[in-house]
Amino acid sequence: MIIMRYGIFTVAEEYFEILGVIPSVDVLRYRLVPGPENLLEVESQSTVTIDLGQPEADIFKKFGKDTRNEIRRAETKDLVVCSLLQSHEISDPMLTELELHYRHLVRLKGITPLNLQRIRLLRKQGQLFLSKADTPDGATLAWHVYLVAHRRSRLLHSVSLFRESQEPAQRALVGRANRLLHWKDIIGFKQCGLALYDLGGYYLGKTDESKLRINQFKDEFHGELRTEYNGLKFLGVKGALAKIGFQSFRLLAHAFSRTA
Repeated sequence: MIIMRYGIFTVAEEYFEILGVIPSVDVLRYRLVPGPENLLEVESQSTVTIDLGQPEADIFKKFGKDTRNEIRRAETKDLVVCSLLQSHEISDPMLTELELHYRHLVRLKGITPLNLQRIRLLRKQGQLFLSKADTPDGATLAWHVYLVAHRRSRLLHSVSLFRESQEPAQRALVGRANRLLHWKDIIGFKQCGLALYDLGGYYLGKTDESKLRINQFKDEFHGELRTEYNGLKFLGVKGALAKIGFQSFRLLAHAFSRTA
């Protein structure tokens, strides 16, 4: 769990399981829990997970044939070097380097910037894992950022470098490195005793071509598609105020969307 402040409100964020003991906060934000019972502002969210209780060979065998070949080539011919770091091994300069690479992705694709405050809180709580794939001479090709809780790893961010390169060979190398990095992460988390590897969400729509391409990539690993829930609990007097403010904001946003 991480606890953050938004103005006068204290918000706790918990992943994957409903807490038995409620912390002393104003708002409790649940992410990816099995059921929506007793939660407000509930939204469903789909994701793809891989059961780490299987033997490594069985997990690998389920990958698409082309994916298996790409992973082998990245390891044996490209000599891509992968590393998986736990919270206590992640330095501030490393996070700064990650943020710089992510900022480039934000400019290219217009995605939400990296929340370094949240990343640092996860590191402080021991819930942050960071992996990277490098060329033999040390040039970074890909980053993966994970939240780990309740024996489950959740991919929060994936940064592939040089994906916008006009050089087909470079783009292909980055793609192979990213696939190898996922495989090495799976092995690493399995060795840490985790039960689930979460590929970080799955788009159920039909119109967003970028998200559909990401789905195609995740489909290569042949995990299990599952639906879980996000929701809120508002606690105490300030929690009640936060609830009123949250619902008022939602109504206002809805009214503007209808008149736009």
